[in-house]
Amino acid sequence: MRTAIFGSLIVLTFVFAGCKGTLDPFAEPYNYHAYDQSGKLVVTGYLKFEQMDIEGVWGYWHLTNKNGADHTGISESFGKFEGFLKGDALYLDLHPGWKDNNVILQGLISGKRYEGDWAYIGFPGVMNEGEFEATID
Repeated sequence: MRTAIFGSLIVLTFVFAGCKGTLDPFAEPYNYHAYDQSGKLVVTGYLKFEQMDIEGVWGYWHLTNKNGADHTGISESFGKFEGFLKGDALYLDLHPGWKDNNVILQGLISGKRYEGDWAYIGFPGVMNEGEFEATID
């Protein structure tokens, strides 16, 4: 009898753990692609959300500059982002706390898709900008 109960508990644990992954779009990383104003792919990688609620948004990114693009604010690196959510509008700062090396994402998030505009901002102002999309495949 104990073996049957223990076996049932193990099965239920895996069932519920599997359900969590399918119901929570933030459990998986978003595949990120950024394009410059001409439509050329300039950055790829992923965004991994850890928190998204009325208290704020934060998570981690791992991004790589593509095609030798200038002024993207990204070489090949990783870091923590912070931001906020207002309705379905999501604002992220990929370099929180920096004044002269900011990569800002502003867009709309809906389920497994986040898309909008990005900007690399330094002391002179906006140094490069374009559009991005981030999706869970």
